[in-house]
Amino acid sequence: MKQFSKIMLFALGFGLVAVVLSSLPSHPAVAAAGDRHSMPVTVTNTPLPDEGRKHLTGTFDFAGVRSCTIASTPFNNDASGVPTVISGAVFRQSAVDAGTFAFNEDGTGTQTGRSTTMDITNTTVGAAIFNISEFSVPFTYVLNADHTLDIKFGEGTFSIILGDGTGNTGTTGPRSERDVLVNPNAFEAGPSTVIEQETVKVNVPGGGSFTQYRLCTRSGFRPRLR
Repeated sequence: MKQFSKIMLFALGFGLVAVVLSSLPSHPAVAAAGDRHSMPVTVTNTPLPDEGRKHLTGTFDFAGVRSCTIASTPFNNDASGVPTVISGAVFRQSAVDAGTFAFNEDGTGTQTGRSTTMDITNTTVGAAIFNISEFSVPFTYVLNADHTLDIKFGEGTFSIILGDGTGNTGTTGPRSERDVLVNPNAFEAGPSTVIEQETVKVNVPGGGSFTQYRLCTRSGFRPRLR
């Protein structure tokens, strides 16, 4: 009789355990905060290669000062290998350039605007020394991780609409520029990293033409248009 009672008690205990286990929720176990075996999980959003470029999609105003030394013959290279040596007669120009930079998402763009240019060397009585011109220049660009902006300008076109040389048209040769992105809505001219000689070809009404070579410094600010 005692043996039978033990068997019944064991069976009853086993049944109670089964009922308790069946009532527990079936969610997977989560490690406690103090569990030394738990590992923190970090989710990182890896930016797409052109994510920075998308911040520049749109149109930016620009205004800047340009100072150039102009020659009718190419500048020669100096001891460091860059064209800074005067090889013939030169004159100085001071200009203000203003207009827009239009950036495309694919890394291309167009700069358009007007220039007011003054010959600050010529003091001859009766000489015209000032003009206004319109220009358009295609470019490609890359936004670097340090927020510098490398722009490579292609061949641009221009036409003089008022003042000395009115009616002249022409092209400007390729050049490069390094700017600094101040924030997603503005960038400014950055420190120069190269010295480049620019080539300007001028077409005169009636069929004449001539070529000039120039070394220029530029500065300016470019806020995004709202």
